[in-house]
Amino acid sequence: MRDEEKARLDRELGAARTTLAAKDEQMRKALHDLEASLKEEIAKGTSSVRGDAHSVNVVLAERILYDSGSAEIKPGGLKVLRRIAEALRVSPNTYVRVEGHTDDVPIRSEPPPRFLSNFDLSFARALGVVKYLKESDGIKPWRLSAMGLADTRPVLANSNDDARSRNRRVEIIVTPGR
Repeated sequence: MRDEEKARLDRELGAARTTLAAKDEQMRKALHDLEASLKEEIAKGTSSVRGDAHSVNVVLAERILYDSGSAEIKPGGLKVLRRIAEALRVSPNTYVRVEGHTDDVPIRSEPPPRFLSNFDLSFARALGVVKYLKESDGIKPWRLSAMGLADTRPVLANSNDDARSRNRRVEIIVTPGR
């Protein structure tokens, strides 16, 4: 290998290391800011925040944001989302994916339901959070995405009411941007 090619590769490696270090710092800051914004909910056990160098994951229990079977965000849930949005605003080079999750209890058919399936409900919930972040709190749309996962990724087996309650949640996953 020629000296000039080696020098070029060394520069590229240095630039890549600098970029990775910046993204690691970005995730550490996002983790700290989100933990601080949800201190009260974490203490109550209604939310959690965990992270590593690749992502930060915020888990919000259904009861914070929604009434059973509804995708309308409750006033108290809007306050929580406002604090999350403030934390996300100071990390503008991140992507934010919102995932809606349900338990495995089918949507009842009587009276006629607003949502035909748990997939519909979980997506409507995720989309509602994305819309709130975009419209009310100015998070840039290119940063946001929504997924409805219904009961496909439970945190616990749906074997009792407590487990089903833990499976009904919204997750906000923050990852480094470009």
